Amino acid sequence: MSAPLLRTISTNRLCNVNIREFSSTASSFKMATTIQPSPLRMLLIGAPGAGKGTQSSRINKDFGLEAISSGDVLRRHIKNGTPAGKMAKDLIKSGMLLPDNIMLAILQSELEQLSKKNWLLDGFPRNVAQAQALDSRLDSSNDMLNLVVHLDVPEDVILGRIMGMSAVLLC
Repeated sequence: MSAPLLRTISTNRLCNVNIREFSSTASSFKMATTIQPSPLRMLLIGAPGAGKGTQSSRINKDFGLEAISSGDVLRRHIKNGTPAGKMAKDLIKSGMLLPDNIMLAILQSELEQLSKKNWLLDGFPRNVAQAQALDSRLDSSNDMLNLVVHLDVPEDVILGRIMGMSAVLLC
């Protein structure tokens, strides 16, 4: 049986607890001496136009989480002319999406820079393969997601937003 893609919060992994053992003539017992909360690892998922970018910005502003937008990261790589950015530019021009392994490698480097900080991933993963790869990457670094927020927005609202955005972009 394979590991679940999105795990529920496990109280034994939410905090790293350092245990100090005490001995007495009457009994032996363990006592938690320090509790160090694990950094927050959050996914913000939803359909295009659901408001992930808007909510990500608000969460970043209000709570200080480092927001990592897959789209922003990709645009930065294109602008800076990195090898992945050059590949992405060519693929996007031809109407294709970046392969999952390249997108994961780009985001992995971002996550490594934030290893001890709270972070929020906006717009990634977009499919099951990306979710499995992210889960594997987090497992290998002994990390885990603490929170997944799915923005469930009615399709007519999303279409209205996208059509509104298109009208603004055409002006």
